[in-house]
Amino acid sequence: MPKSLEEFARSRVRFGGYGSISEYLRELIRIDQRFEIAKREPELINSAELLPTLATNRFGPSKDKYR
Repeated sequence: MPKSLEEFARSRVRFGGYGSISEYLRELIRIDQRFEIAKREPELINSAELLPTLATNRFGPSKDKYR
């Protein structure tokens, strides 16, 4: 991983509520999977369940995760 990306990932761990770089990368992969599903099945994007999940996870870890 290029140093600039590693530094960015470390800052997300420090300030974004992730426990490790691995946890951050796993979350990014899950987000990408959700977007891929939504692209293949456009009707899901309007789903009351999926849309809040995409919006919440797109911008950082879910606050519910830490309750």
